[in-house]
Amino acid sequence: MKLKRIISAFTSLVLAGSIIAVNSVMFASAKDKNETYILVEEDCSATNHKEAFSLKSKDKCAELIREGCTVVVEYTGKVVEFVLQSWTDPNGEVWGVIQPDTKKDGVATFSYKSMKNKFISEHNSDWAYLDAIHISTGPDDLTVHKAYITYGEVEKPDEDEKDPPKEDEKDKPTKEPEISTDKNIPTVSFDSRAWANYVKLTPDGKTYGLELDQVTIDSYQATTLLMNANVSVSDISGKWPSYANTIKDTDGKLVYPDSAEESAEITRIGFEIVASDFGLQNFNGCFFEFYHLFNEAAYDALLNNAVYIYPVNDNYDVPEFEPKVLKVDALTRENIDYYKKDFISLKVIPLEQAAVTKLVFEFPFMKGYEGEIFRMDNLKITLPDGSVVANVDNYNSTFKPRNESDGKIKPNKATTNEEEEFVPGAKNPTKDDKGGFNPLVIVVVVVVLGAIGLVVVILLKNKNRYY
Repeated sequence: MKLKRIISAFTSLVLAGSIIAVNSVMFASAKDKNETYILVEEDCSATNHKEAFSLKSKDKCAELIREGCTVVVEYTGKVVEFVLQSWTDPNGEVWGVIQPDTKKDGVATFSYKSMKNKFISEHNSDWAYLDAIHISTGPDDLTVHKAYITYGEVEKPDEDEKDPPKEDEKDKPTKEPEISTDKNIPTVSFDSRAWANYVKLTPDGKTYGLELDQVTIDSYQATTLLMNANVSVSDISGKWPSYANTIKDTDGKLVYPDSAEESAEITRIGFEIVASDFGLQNFNGCFFEFYHLFNEAAYDALLNNAVYIYPVNDNYDVPEFEPKVLKVDALTRENIDYYKKDFISLKVIPLEQAAVTKLVFEFPFMKGYEGEIFRMDNLKITLPDGSVVANVDNYNSTFKPRNESDGKIKPNKATTNEEEEFVPGAKNPTKDDKGGFNPLVIVVVVVVLGAIGLVVVILLKNKNRYY
């Protein structure tokens, strides 16, 4: 009887313990899932607009970034940013750079509302395209000690939240342009990762080997846009730069007459800025200023030794407009050794004309090219009424602009392939044309070896006969 009681008591104790354990596990799981998720709890550092922490997982990002979430970062440094990145958005790469909602005693918080406003509303993206999250810094040092996500009540929509756009409003910008109170501040300063939301490669730029990045060494101010190229002649041969049909010889004849044919295939290798990204309907009547620098190797690589800047509509149709021809100045070297200020005016395109929605910087390559080719900084957009579009990427005024007294620029290495020079529109050069591998060589070698073998056989037979 005693044994039965002992067994019964033991069984009850085990069951009670199991229930407590299960409840504890369930509570812990609920807490991890619904209240707090640790991103990192060991020190990680970064400087010069780099990421101290990154999570690159579409599935994980979708799980973590949802209504009610708040990102909390414990850090040491001057600037801390939370960044939402997409490289799968069909409209182009998105960098949603979010500033803290609160920042005190080395702790910064970023709300879901701020994330949504930046990634969804401002950049017209969708959570389905969120590929990565980052914690990054400005030009100064940053150390993240701990970062985690908390989950509270779902935020209610603002009472004045607008209704979904009507059918005839869907193609219009979803935001109004912000106007700067200081006309000396550039619209795009390239001082944070947010620049990538406003300066993007053209479709052909992506296809034919261009890359855009930032550079701090020998920058114009703080950080500067850097364009590298890895262009192969075999890829672009048979195609024409947009303005090849404008190049004439001393007799006034077209140098490349085939480029004027209706069947000519045109490429626009370069980068572009889009009006809607700034909350504008179009760029009609606008004025653009910027500083630029060429790599000396670009002189021989580009058609007419120049970059062509011109406006287009959404279909890349070009209006009647004389393009800005930005020459590589190999004579005075004023845009090779130093940054040079330049501009392009669209004031000749009245508001009532067909809308131009993009500004294209086209690099008409004539040779194979690898390495740095172009830098640009402090792009400013002035509207027809004289107001300036406000800065969009955290302009860093603590750095002073570079001037000639700071010395000449030493750009990164670049090379052109002299042997790969081609006439655009012609058959691309093959290895046969350049003295490389040729199947005929095999035929000749086989014949020669066969003849030698035959001579050896004859000699051996004769040797056997006389010796």
